[in-house]
Amino acid sequence: MPPSPIGKACELDPPGPFRNWWPADPGDDSGLDHGGMKLSEQYSDGHKPQGAPDQETGASGVSHEALVAGHGGMKLSEHHNDGPQGAPHQETGALGVSHEGLVALLGGSAVAAGQDTLTTGLVQNVAEDRITYSIATGDAIFKASAHSPEPGGAVAAADTFLVVSHADFIIENERSYGGHGPNDAWAISELDYVAIDIKGWSPPGGTVVIDFSQWLESRGHDLPHGNYADVMAMAEAHGAGSLSATLTDALTFENHFSFVNAMGMVAV
Repeated sequence: MPPSPIGKACELDPPGPFRNWWPADPGDDSGLDHGGMKLSEQYSDGHKPQGAPDQETGASGVSHEALVAGHGGMKLSEHHNDGPQGAPHQETGALGVSHEGLVALLGGSAVAAGQDTLTTGLVQNVAEDRITYSIATGDAIFKASAHSPEPGGAVAAADTFLVVSHADFIIENERSYGGHGPNDAWAISELDYVAIDIKGWSPPGGTVVIDFSQWLESRGHDLPHGNYADVMAMAEAHGAGSLSATLTDALTFENHFSFVNAMGMVAV
């Protein structure tokens, strides 16, 4: 005697509190939050932002093409190697970079307001995995100057910053200059650093930080004619599973102000 036909499985009725967000189709997960990383891009050309391209995205909500090629001023590059990738049970992030690796983010910004304004920025950041230890070095310099025909109408400011994780030693030297006159204002900020992570060892008292940050006497500045903004960022990372990224922004408004912002991130 042939077996009885198997009936269709009954559909589950989700509990009351979950009915509002439970997907009608099990294959439709558009209403679910995957807990991924959300990125937003800002544009400084005065036009409305461009919509997201129609391309396949991963669990983090960011397409692979966007991570490699870079859009909206952000550039990401990830380096792979068929060799060992470190401890097999080591936790890794969404971009495949170990949370235990050396990571350094270096950047800054400059803004000037007045009839004639000039802002410039430069970031250089490099990291390398040397098997027994990892090292990252970099420098950043941002300048701003402004002139106004009205006394007290010129404003200038510049700043640099450094964020480092999983380093045993950090040496940082930040220098700031600035001044103003009846019709002029200027500011300069510079930062150099070295960070070292020794594999398999940590200082007993935590990361050793040597900071030489200081405010120095004012020095000469460029007198602007017009409104200009110029910025550049470079980042290099060498080693298996390393990552580098840069982000730059520049904005000018005729007879009003100039602004630049940049950062470079390296991870090994």
